[in-house]
Amino acid sequence: MPRLKLLFIAGILTAVLIGYVGPVQAYVEQRAELAHQKATLAELEAKRDRLKRQAKASDRPDVLEAKARDLGLIKPGERAYVIRGLPDEKPAHADTSDDGGLWGWIAGRL
Repeated sequence: MPRLKLLFIAGILTAVLIGYVGPVQAYVEQRAELAHQKATLAELEAKRDRLKRQAKASDRPDVLEAKARDLGLIKPGERAYVIRGLPDEKPAHADTSDDGGLWGWIAGRL
């Protein structure tokens, strides 16, 4: 009889432990997902802050003027000039160590 009682208690404890496996596993998975989501949130908040700084900087008159000049806009009363026939801009310090290999040699001979 005591052996039967012991088996019954062992069976009950095993059932309880098996019952806890699912919730504990879900808890561990949720904690991992939470950590991932927190990392994503931190990245998005940093991006938001960077964009806010950019938006705030674009309200400054000097930044607005520089952007307008890049677009080719002029101030009222200014006169725009177009200069044609200028050579393409070359880098100031061209790397002459790479001659283009065989194709560069062939192209140079044509």
